[in-house]
Amino acid sequence: MAILFAAAFFPRFIHADASQLPQFAILLTTFTVIAVGWYFVYAGSGKRLSVYLQRASVMKAFNRITGGVFVGFAALMATAESWSKLAVGRMERAQPAIYLIAIAG
Repeated sequence: MAILFAAAFFPRFIHADASQLPQFAILLTTFTVIAVGWYFVYAGSGKRLSVYLQRASVMKAFNRITGGVFVGFAALMATAESWSKLAVGRMERAQPAIYLIAIAG
């Protein structure tokens, strides 16, 4: 995935008239240093947060919230087919110009 990001993002910042390898190396090094820095921030924050999350009251609330989110996702997935049929029905009754706008959007 990182290779696809580099291939899509980095060429915008590389000048064709200058040597490309040093430019690419600088961009890649900068990106790597920033990404690894954020990984250290996440690890340090996770270590501190784990102490807080191990409390029984916090764990209970966290489990209820995440459980509710998953139940909500399940409800959306259960109704997804009916929603898509509703949207298609509306598009079929729409005027042709509006239909084209809906497809392009």
